[in-house]
Amino acid sequence: MLQEARREKARGVDVVVGYLADTIPPDTAALLEGLEQLPPCNRGGGEEFDLDGALNRRPHLLLVDCLAHSNAGGSRHAKRYQDVEELLCAGIDVYTTVNVQDLESLRDLVGAAAGIQAEECIPDQMFDRAARVELVDVEAEELLRRLDFMSERDTLVGSLPLGWKQKLAFSVATLHRPGVVFLDEPTGGVDPLTRRQFWEMIYEAAAGGTTVFVTTHYMDEAEYCSRVSIMADGRIRALDTPAALKREFGAATMDDVFRKIAREAKRI
Repeated sequence: MLQEARREKARGVDVVVGYLADTIPPDTAALLEGLEQLPPCNRGGGEEFDLDGALNRRPHLLLVDCLAHSNAGGSRHAKRYQDVEELLCAGIDVYTTVNVQDLESLRDLVGAAAGIQAEECIPDQMFDRAARVELVDVEAEELLRRLDFMSERDTLVGSLPLGWKQKLAFSVATLHRPGVVFLDEPTGGVDPLTRRQFWEMIYEAAAGGTTVFVTTHYMDEAEYCSRVSIMADGRIRALDTPAALKREFGAATMDDVFRKIAREAKRI
């Protein structure tokens, strides 16, 4: 969307960024340089798209991210796609984004296939009004190659080994480049090779701007993290970078740090 907006601006079109999610990765954020951005309005304790500000500015082309978003209380419309309808009626062209699971007719189908249940959706007729649709996604073949799944391309997911299922689930969860992902003991019960591959995927997601929260019983995995939190007796007993924690506890490894904290615990 931003790349196309920059091309339109280069052609002399009056382009304004009306709203963009604040979870975009750094490489995408860099594309904002040189584009006018409409300030958000404060509503419901957070920042929202300023519909009236956009109507008053009246650019030829407006960028409005997250079409399926539900607006905060007190907004003129309940849904962002209704904001876009008003913009279109006012003669303003709009570039927007929507996930496939946000389409009303595909919500249940995609949810059952991918394990992603969209909380928000748009009616199909809104999608049908689009003058142009561009698919931005990872091709199935590319995803299979990335996961080294080509040999299992015709295998049902339920028949895959645990480690492969975990890798696939993580890939599905990060396809839309979310701001935050939570992983609860993702490498438990998998072989060492898969563990290493899984952490390579976590690093790749983090490099793309996604914050990854991981719980693990493996203290060697804690060495890979930017920050580590260790709990004992239901309380956080340590929180810092691995290097700082090892200095604080006079330990050579994160496993040694954990052992020192565990020995002081009243219950384990």
